[in-house]
Amino acid sequence: MTDRILLGAHMSIGGGVHTAIERGCSIKCTAIQMFVKNNMQWFARPLAHEEIRAFLEHRQRGQLLSIFAHTNYLINLAATNPIFLENSIRALSED
Repeated sequence: MTDRILLGAHMSIGGGVHTAIERGCSIKCTAIQMFVKNNMQWFARPLAHEEIRAFLEHRQRGQLLSIFAHTNYLINLAATNPIFLENSIRALSED
């Protein structure tokens, strides 16, 4: 149990997902939420194993009490347009 409160913000992953940790810690966050890709694009390249490792092994990661991933704003699983629905399902499964 900790007496620290959760205080956080959305953090960019520009420059690599590990940079979200650095950005959050630089402003004394105890929690961060990061977009897993550009929040206004359907698809992005998959993360490389090196990027994932850099995030998981980041020396400051333990300073954060909570890390949330946020998918993009385009996803709508109730879409009636079949192309939009197909893109939504695919994007969510990839995220």
